[in-house]
Amino acid sequence: MNDLENDIVERLTYTQLQSLEYKQAYEVLRETYKRLVIELTEKQLDVFEEYFSAVMETMAITEKLAYKQGIADFINVLY
Repeated sequence: MNDLENDIVERLTYTQLQSLEYKQAYEVLRETYKRLVIELTEKQLDVFEEYFSAVMETMAITEKLAYKQGIADFINVLY
């Protein structure tokens, strides 16, 4: 990651930790995962985790691109 990306992650992490909405959604995520661990076979859980990782990576890239586009749009508005 470059410096801009590190700054983005740092600020986003701080914002997430301050957000009640995020904390509630994260708790639902944790509880749902616990249910999956109980219900799925080890092979099914492995496939699900692989899929979930791919989804999260895609979402992270999308967020990064949206952030960079927002900065570019802001600069264009100023000039």
